[in-house]
Amino acid sequence: MDRDEELRAVWREQKTETTVMTSENVMRQDATLSRRIRARNGLEYVAAAVVTLYFGAVALRPGDAGAVVRVGAALLVGAAVHVAFDLHRRGRAIPPPAVDAPTRTCIAHHRAQLTRQRDLLAAAPRWYVAPFAPGLVAFTLGVGADLLRHGETMRAVASLLGTVDAIIATVLVFVLVVNRYATRRLTRKIDALDE
Repeated sequence: MDRDEELRAVWREQKTETTVMTSENVMRQDATLSRRIRARNGLEYVAAAVVTLYFGAVALRPGDAGAVVRVGAALLVGAAVHVAFDLHRRGRAIPPPAVDAPTRTCIAHHRAQLTRQRDLLAAAPRWYVAPFAPGLVAFTLGVGADLLRHGETMRAVASLLGTVDAIIATVLVFVLVVNRYATRRLTRKIDALDE
């Protein structure tokens, strides 16, 4: 026997692992996913509430901030509310099938749940990041204008805004990278179900 034939024989004789998909197994995976979805959504709702309270106060506080700052703050409140409602509408967990549902139904439900979350995360640049852009731009430009009006030098304002913009950009890139990673992970899980 030559080397190639030996390798083929070893490969054919390997034990293969087979995963038996039972409705209990799928429902357990689905329950774990649903808990993670609820935890993520809860965290996002708290973040939206904090943004709404803080920037709502800035937007409504007369005299402290310039008009551009207040408009930027109002736009950020609108973005936070929009994201929270969009997340609730498109990102909440799908109710599970009946406990005695056939395995095929449980697998179809779990696949739909995974697909829904993957599509939501893949679209994060449009529905999660983009709504905040106008408010962030207006707010930071308004803060810069207010600082200049109160006697700060152009150099100090540019340095401050450059730092703030770098922090914001880092956070946004981090959000996009995390969502892209999660999208790929969910796609692998969907592919595994399809096999």
